[in-house]
Amino acid sequence: IPVRAFNKCENLVSVIIPEGVTIIEDSAFYLCYDLNTITLPSTLEKIESWAFAEAGLTEITIPNSVETIGDRAFYKCPSLSSVTFGEGLKSIGEWAFTETPLVEVELPKKVEYLGHAVFYNCAFLESAVLPEGLTQVPTYGFYGCSKLKKLTLSSNLMVINEWAFAKTAFENVGFAGSNIKYFGVGAFSDCPNLTTVVLPD
Repeated sequence: IPVRAFNKCENLVSVIIPEGVTIIEDSAFYLCYDLNTITLPSTLEKIESWAFAEAGLTEITIPNSVETIGDRAFYKCPSLSSVTFGEGLKSIGEWAFTETPLVEVELPKKVEYLGHAVFYNCAFLESAVLPEGLTQVPTYGFYGCSKLKKLTLSSNLMVINEWAFAKTAFENVGFAGSNIKYFGVGAFSDCPNLTTVVLPD
C-alpha cells in the first residue's frame, strides 16, 4: 500500500487488505478518522511510519509475519483500546502508540527494540509485559501512563532510560535479582502512589 494512498479519507470505515501485500507505507491511512476496522494479511512484513496515525481504529491484530512497526504508526489513535501483537514482531518505533487508550500491552518474545516514547501518555494503560529479548526500556517509554501499576519485566533487562516510568501508578517496584545496571534521570519521577522500592544488588 503506497505512501499516503488513503491519507485523510475521512469517511472510510472499513478496509480489508488482500494477501500478498508486504508493506503498508508511510501515512497510508493517516487521518482516516472513521476507519474503525481493518484486516491485515498474513503476508504483511512492515507497517511504516504514520501508517494509521490518528485513525479511528478500536482494535487491531498484527499478523505473525510483521517484524517492524514504524515511528508514529498508531500515533494518537483516539479509540484504539486493544492491540494483539504477532509473534514475529521485533521492533516498534518511536511514539508508535502515543496517547492511545490501550488498557494492556503484552509484547511478544522476539521484540528487541522499543523506540523513544513508544507508549507515552497512554492514560488508560494498566498493565504491560516486556519480552525476554528486551534489554532497554526507552526514554519516555511509558511516561504519563497514569494507571500503569502492573509490569512484568524481562529477565534480560539492563537499562531503564530517562523518564521511562515517570508519572505512573506503581505502588511497589522491585528489582532484586535483576540484571539492571542503569537507571536514567527521572526514571520513576512523580509516581505519587509509590511506597516501596527494592533496588538490584
